[in-house]
Amino acid sequence: MESTFLFQPTPHEEAIAFIRNKPVVSREVFDRLLPELKARAFTITGLEGANAAQAALNVRDRIADLPAGGDWDKIKEDIIGEISPWLVDENAPEDVRAEQERRAESRAEMLLRTHGFQAYQAANYEVLNRQRDVFPAWEYVTAGDDRVRDEHAALNGLIVPADSDFWRDHYPPWDWGCRCRVVGVSNSDLADAKKEDEDRQPEERAVVEGEALRKLNQGDLVLGPAFRRDAPDDLRRLAGTQMDVRSPSARATTKSERDAAFQWNPATLRLPLEALKERYDAETWKAFQNFAQAQSLDDKGTTVWQWLGGSPIFPPEAPPTPPPKEAPDTIEAALARLGLDKKVQWTEDDVRALISELRETAPAKAADVVSEILGDNAKGKFSAKSVTGAVQDFVNFLPGPLAKSLPKFSILLAQSLGNDLEGSYSDTAHVLKISKSAHAKGGMVKVRETIYHELMHWVHLHGPPEYRDAIKALYDQRTAGEPLVNVGYTNPLRKDKWWWNYAGTQYLTRDETNQTVGGLEVPTTHVELLANPAKLANMIKEKPNALIIENLRVILSVFFSK
Repeated sequence: MESTFLFQPTPHEEAIAFIRNKPVVSREVFDRLLPELKARAFTITGLEGANAAQAALNVRDRIADLPAGGDWDKIKEDIIGEISPWLVDENAPEDVRAEQERRAESRAEMLLRTHGFQAYQAANYEVLNRQRDVFPAWEYVTAGDDRVRDEHAALNGLIVPADSDFWRDHYPPWDWGCRCRVVGVSNSDLADAKKEDEDRQPEERAVVEGEALRKLNQGDLVLGPAFRRDAPDDLRRLAGTQMDVRSPSARATTKSERDAAFQWNPATLRLPLEALKERYDAETWKAFQNFAQAQSLDDKGTTVWQWLGGSPIFPPEAPPTPPPKEAPDTIEAALARLGLDKKVQWTEDDVRALISELRETAPAKAADVVSEILGDNAKGKFSAKSVTGAVQDFVNFLPGPLAKSLPKFSILLAQSLGNDLEGSYSDTAHVLKISKSAHAKGGMVKVRETIYHELMHWVHLHGPPEYRDAIKALYDQRTAGEPLVNVGYTNPLRKDKWWWNYAGTQYLTRDETNQTVGGLEVPTTHVELLANPAKLANMIKEKPNALIIENLRVILSVFFSK
């Protein structure tokens, strides 16, 4: 059947859940949250004392009625009623009271716009992020009225690559009261926009790339003299100027200013606790952990630390159940039972016997881990049935509690991923992509290899931190003294003695430290061989030093158990 995509940002149930699952916190607690967590919490400045917490809770839940179809004006009126006892003095002089009422209305508008619009945009981001192969670029669009700020108006109509750093702190709403939005740009629309740009000066082009993109990522935007010819007169003054479009946090010069600045990045809403920890130095993280473990959020004694739970916040999920600790010799015992513990070469029958031994007796179901499949064909290797079967084969290796503790992922069967890429897994969007064109001539075994490879990223990146520690130790041991080289891949690698040198790939971290990380392809490149017993047996035969077996023994002992 034809591919199914959501072309409108309408996942209202997710938007409702996003708002209702924000814990109501005091301003003191809110100020001490890490920047990435503030978008997940709810607070109202100025509400203190008796019944303040209940009033804030009522306001939060009333805002959640907006994506459920509630009337904007009626919701705002109810919010004004909830917060007015703290903001309006009924005994004040008439002119003073009128100003207080105006401020209460303004506060209600801001709360409704910030949290309600934030929920819509978070849901919209989820849709666009899942469909980057369909919408490789995103267009920035303002509300188009005289209330749009200059630095927002300057961005109107710009088309920026979906994977650009620009969106890390400019995805709406990226400042208080921001009403801008983002629209996906298809490959054909992107080509049309570039064609229209051919007759324009670089600073007048809609598609931002090259040097202009580099400057935009730094917050610099030069506007050509033809900028926004159809804009209102009061915005035409922007033409021919150089704008500072940095986000509020980027403009801040001190830590206190950065902490107080508006910060919003929908990509971090799925940020696990371990990934959050990696963004901070040990001292800062320890201080936050001490605060979070001691600070209660409600009268039930729920702490900030328990709220985080190490699990994604959007969409809401139950905290993962930690997988049971297994004895370290379970894989060794399996190898011993099969007589493979001392063999330096394995036959195809040996491999099949080991695979059978690794299968769980009570594994999770594919439906427990796959949220949806997009782009499937009715029959063949790209049908939902075939792909689900391959996923089930992989999940059969995992202990049930472990598989169910990992985040659900969607599968996108795309026509092409570009650069002959066979597959990919996004640890932020939780999307497994498979290229149909790259597998057009191969059979289901090749598709299965790709699924095994990418799902090992899923287990490796979202599983317990000791998984990553063990693989990092294996990588460091295998590559000790090896130089970092480029051999034609996008990223450099350390060759060592892997069966495929791609296993030695190093990546740059996504954060501002740009540190290299190795070992991410070690489990993926080895476990994919389990999808093809004949290939694994042949690879072992070609490596008489038995390094493949040694690596597999470590990897299997880390990830799989009986």
